[in-house]
Amino acid sequence: MGKKRPYVGVDEGLPKTKSIKKEIIELPKKKKAKEKNKPSTYKQGIKIEPVETVVQQVTVEEIEKQKKKTVNIDRIQKSMQRPKMFLNQSDQTAVNVSDIQDLIQFSCLGLVSSVQPTWCKLLRVGKLRKVAVVIVGGVNEKWYRQCSHLFTNIQQLFNVSVKVKPVSTKSVIHNLLFLKWTRSRLKKEVYISRLLEKEPDIPKQEEDSSSDDDNEEEECKLMRGDLVLTEGQMRWHGYLLPDVSPDFIQTNHVDAVDEDSPLIAIDCEMCLTCNGQELTRVSVVNEKHEVLYDTLVKPYNKIIHYNTQFSGITERLLNPVTIRLADVQKKLLSIIPTNAILVGQSLNGDLKALKMYHPHCIDTSSLFTTYKVGLKALTKFYLKKDIQCGNDGHNSIEDATASMDLALLKLRKGNNLRNYQSGRKNDLPVESIFQRIAAGKQKSTVLDVPGNLKKFYKDSVDCITVMTDSETKKKMKKALNGDSSLVCGHLHSFKTLMDGISHEQEVIESTLGKIDERVGEIYAAMPNNSLCIVVFASSTQDIDMDVNTSESELYSRCFAGIKYEKDEPETT
Repeated sequence: MGKKRPYVGVDEGLPKTKSIKKEIIELPKKKKAKEKNKPSTYKQGIKIEPVETVVQQVTVEEIEKQKKKTVNIDRIQKSMQRPKMFLNQSDQTAVNVSDIQDLIQFSCLGLVSSVQPTWCKLLRVGKLRKVAVVIVGGVNEKWYRQCSHLFTNIQQLFNVSVKVKPVSTKSVIHNLLFLKWTRSRLKKEVYISRLLEKEPDIPKQEEDSSSDDDNEEEECKLMRGDLVLTEGQMRWHGYLLPDVSPDFIQTNHVDAVDEDSPLIAIDCEMCLTCNGQELTRVSVVNEKHEVLYDTLVKPYNKIIHYNTQFSGITERLLNPVTIRLADVQKKLLSIIPTNAILVGQSLNGDLKALKMYHPHCIDTSSLFTTYKVGLKALTKFYLKKDIQCGNDGHNSIEDATASMDLALLKLRKGNNLRNYQSGRKNDLPVESIFQRIAAGKQKSTVLDVPGNLKKFYKDSVDCITVMTDSETKKKMKKALNGDSSLVCGHLHSFKTLMDGISHEQEVIESTLGKIDERVGEIYAAMPNNSLCIVVFASSTQDIDMDVNTSESELYSRCFAGIKYEKDEPETT
């Protein structure tokens, strides 16, 4: 074992070199150099704020920021305690009237409602205090665009605006304020009633009765001119006018019809020739169901198909016929009065086959709906008659008579006729939206003219009779301070104006401006956190359509917005 190496300290084992000495000597020099680099302001003696003052200023700024932050937090917390509504889809996407129904139901019943709107989002629906629905009759997308400068209140107050697909005249009230049961609900009601051994509680369908009293018929009666297609509507529905088809003959006619104008029903049967559809039979019937003219017609061109299944025409029937189209035209010109109104099912096709033009026409195919419906279905639904049941094709006399009966029924009953429903859906019960809301333990009020209110007399709703828009506004403001969750009012002034004879632009703009003012006053009368829905309700019958009428102008529009306190701007 060797000797142990003695412990060497940290400093003892390091050689003392000159470089270390230099480093130690230079340290004081570096400190002096830092002192020389002091800012010039220090040498000039400029006053520097004490540390206490700087700290105080920073503290004030932090306090102000904290106050603003607290205010923002309070505003956000308040906004989270109130309802909010916004669109789910683009403003260019049109909705159905049933979508607006869903919004009204959901806003009144909340999560208890069986439906929720898919086209918009309504948050914290339980915070809503009132729901006001304002129906504005006769205003469509065309008028809204042309007179948008007049709707200042509506544009400022409502953050939701969406187009609504066109509906028929009666659908303005019926499709908006009446709900159709679903099949699942009907099955459930029937099942429960069987278990409880009682009659199912199902609303009964209103049936049209021919035994209505004369007073009611007079109240709902329409003028003959009301059903006549305008020139624009004729173009829209495919009628060929003289400027389009110069080879057509024109009847001897007056410029305008009146209540003394006779109705003449025409129905034609056609077959397929090498030149297209050509006339093979024509039948003419008057209002007394008297046959004025009925004859077979031989086409000029070679027949390719007789369409026997529909026309009832066969080769054997036409072989001995010598009457041609020119003969028929000459006969019709002699039997059609100059002030006559022609009636027919899809009459444009009959007049095209006759190569004839008459300016005063009633088309039963679109008389009850916004879309075309077959004559057999309309006759079954409204007249309770079966036609076109044989296997030998249609009978043109029978079809002309059915068209005449439908037109006479429309004149007698007017818009009091119930909506057409196809047989597949006709078995589903219908109830008013007020009845549905009453089932959810909520009260509602409706304000309208007596003719519309009578539809709701049997429902659990407060019916208030009004005759003018001014009266509707006044009573609606009062009802919004009551205990009803839903208040619905109908403004008729513009629809009444457009149904008149004079359509002066100055009067139209004045009427629309007053409607906007009344909507603004109704909105102002609502309590805070209340929803207001404005529906521009019109139909294709409210538009004087011409060849330049675009499809978008046939639409209506719906506005919706929630009223908040003035000092609480909406936050996202």
